Amino acid sequence: MKANWNMKATVKLNDHGKDIYEKYYRDLSASASIMLLPPGGDYRPDQIAEPLWSIAQIFGRYLYNGCKSPFESMDFELESLESAQ
Repeated sequence: MKANWNMKATVKLNDHGKDIYEKYYRDLSASASIMLLPPGGDYRPDQIAEPLWSIAQIFGRYLYNGCKSPFESMDFELESLESAQ
């Protein structure tokens, strides 16, 4: 399978993932001095659909061997490669 970083991935978040997602956007808003809302406007969504690079940016520091996973499962859905270009 071919993929690129601009492909949108859909992944389900658990409570830990929702905490991370909310913290990311609240910190981003504080540093920008304006209210920034995540895609969809929900700080604690059950599921997100963002480009792979964005998911890596938000959750990357929390993913390591033995970590508490922020996702319901390690399964995620990718959009087609054609629509990502």
